[in-house]
Amino acid sequence: MNLTKLLESFEGRGRYLFLICFITFYFVASWALGQLFQGTSWGPYLFDLIFVISVVVFFKKRIQPGFKIEVRDLVESFLMLILLLVVALWGTYLIVMRFGHQHPFLFIDNLFVQMVIVAPLWEEVIFRHAWWTYLEKIFGNNKRKIVLFSAIIFSLSHAVALFFLPEAFRLFIIWQVVYTFFLGLSCSLVRLFSRGLFWPIVFHFIFNLSFYMALQWGII
Repeated sequence: MNLTKLLESFEGRGRYLFLICFITFYFVASWALGQLFQGTSWGPYLFDLIFVISVVVFFKKRIQPGFKIEVRDLVESFLMLILLLVVALWGTYLIVMRFGHQHPFLFIDNLFVQMVIVAPLWEEVIFRHAWWTYLEKIFGNNKRKIVLFSAIIFSLSHAVALFFLPEAFRLFIIWQVVYTFFLGLSCSLVRLFSRGLFWPIVFHFIFNLSFYMALQWGII
């Protein structure tokens, strides 16, 4: 039985149990390889690279740009993104400026490169291509579940920081988990509408660039 047939063979609760185990394996393996190659600039990305390659090897699924999208779908998705951005920045402002908690962004080396360039490109390849492909095999044509779980897994990837960062960052990380779930929904929807990665990357880029500018202007 090949991997595609194996993933499609799960039904009912077994499907969700397998997905939970698979998600757990993904984060544990990612953390383990990151620890193994700690101190290198590429260590944290090693397992993700393996994960993306597995999609190409097992499913022959290459990245599609997906430039075409209905204007109405694009406008509605963009308005959702803008609303989310306002709420996310407002919440971060309250947490940092009003309540005196910290965020970890200012402690990241090469913040512009990491936040504005690498994150939108690489994270969309991981979550809206690699994970998306696996979710398609598990849930078939159930697009709602694919969109939902793509957003959940993307959000959980930010929750991992709760186990490693100091307590001073905890409230912000919890808030980040919340708003990245909705960012994941926004990017997943535009991925669904366009059937490619171009627009999810653009949306993610706009969101992260706005956060970066807010940091540079001292808003958050």
